[in-house]
Amino acid sequence: MSKKCFDLFELLSYADMMEIETILKKTRASIYTNKLWWERVRLYFKAMHYRRKGLKCNAIAKILGLPPAVIYKWDKGHTPLNTRKIPNITAEFAELFTASLGDGHVRLTKKLIGHGGIGIDFRLRDKDLAMHLYNLALKVVGNAWYYYKDGWHYTGFYNSIIAELVETAKVNHLIALKIVAPFPREAIRGLFDTEGGPTFRGDGQLVFSNTNPEIVMLLKQLLKSIKLDFLITPERREGEIKSPTNGKTYKIKDPIIYRVYISARCWHRFYNEIGFATQRKKQKLKQLISNERYRVRYFTELLEEICQSPETIIDFLRLFFKYRGTHNEKNRCIAIFFVDPTEAEAISRMLTILGIEHKKKEGYKYKKYPEKTLTAIYIKGDGLVKFKKTVMNQVPRKRKGR
Repeated sequence: MSKKCFDLFELLSYADMMEIETILKKTRASIYTNKLWWERVRLYFKAMHYRRKGLKCNAIAKILGLPPAVIYKWDKGHTPLNTRKIPNITAEFAELFTASLGDGHVRLTKKLIGHGGIGIDFRLRDKDLAMHLYNLALKVVGNAWYYYKDGWHYTGFYNSIIAELVETAKVNHLIALKIVAPFPREAIRGLFDTEGGPTFRGDGQLVFSNTNPEIVMLLKQLLKSIKLDFLITPERREGEIKSPTNGKTYKIKDPIIYRVYISARCWHRFYNEIGFATQRKKQKLKQLISNERYRVRYFTELLEEICQSPETIIDFLRLFFKYRGTHNEKNRCIAIFFVDPTEAEAISRMLTILGIEHKKKEGYKYKKYPEKTLTAIYIKGDGLVKFKKTVMNQVPRKRKGR
């Protein structure tokens, strides 16, 4: 994880603090916290802004409508920032915060109040994820709890600042984006560990699901920031749904659920750059990207890995020619056609490394789609002889069917 560290109020503007204050006044979280704290913090930063401009405390007090004694107190260092424990914004914070957005619940029970105010708790099936969040909470806020009961792993922590920011993010994703923007990969991991993951439906999917459009918009901006391709589709649900947690049937409150599908071309990048804390999901994704059809279809994403040595290139080409390329006995050559010229460049690079002579031709018309042109690679003569010796003796006449 990144070692960068930011102060919360370095990332939030004066307008952001006003927005948080307005949102919290409409939520149940404000009942259990100091309603004036965010307002006091906002006024404190405004007062210090005027103080740096050279205004005296009495003048600032008149502008802000506060007693002069309060401004004097703030000027001496007795600020509202000292009255609550404010976590630093780190990579661990970003992951814990988005996980709280995904599968966390703000709890306002007496037990939590007795341990320092509002808290976040999780009820999870995966022990490794529960323990991961437990360790993150210890690093970020300095407290955490965990226990196991009836097949569920319960974990959580006590921190009213994070709970209030979670409540705010559910209403305005832009504030959450400002907080976690320095750590997009960790923030994405927190969301996918709790509300997303790979499935084996069809040719496989890597999908995130949530009913809150603000959380979906937060994920959208994070994915854009690291240039991962995705597709968002809303789905309508009606009637009743059976809860996987307790088996009870509930009437659907939110008829629209949003699904964010990560492009299959980006799965390998997702696995290497983001990944999962949940081993079950990590192994599923590894299984998807290790599938030979996936490796052949999206081999340009794996090019550096494939071109590490002649042995890795030979292993890949044997796999590649199971599905691509034709052997023309009449012309005594192997022909491979590509719609994407970057794929042709990649195969040409591999053949060059192996010392196999080949020719590349561009501008072939695609019969099915006349507006498209194909790039062809031909292996013949001495190149074909060396290909048969080093890679494989025979290429199928036709591409292997699915």
